[in-house]
Amino acid sequence: RNPSQRFASKWCGPFFMAPINMAVSGRSVALSQGTNQTVRYREALVAENMMDAFVAWWGTILFGTAAINPVLLPILKQFLPSPGEGPTQSVLNDGFLCISGYGIGENGNEVESVFYFPHDGGYK
Repeated sequence: RNPSQRFASKWCGPFFMAPINMAVSGRSVALSQGTNQTVRYREALVAENMMDAFVAWWGTILFGTAAINPVLLPILKQFLPSPGEGPTQSVLNDGFLCISGYGIGENGNEVESVFYFPHDGGYK
């Protein structure tokens, strides 16, 4: 169930980092609460339209398949940047990060949040 109308007209799909983020969140909850409280965690990639969702989904599948395939990995490495050949400084400075979240409490209370960072969280 999606309690937020923010995502009602969006295309959603799996996010490749979700399993790792789920483990981190579960560990954080366990350490902070110390109880047997049930917490459900879901994460998705949200796209504005079907084409963006399609490209993200198939791009993840194709990249992941090539990365673990010993025949395709050498071909893939020809197209990836070498260490130190990342984005230019202007590209790094123009990035941003927007995270939307929602939750439902034990009594049915709903909360929604949006965090906007005016820079790319992976580089600064």
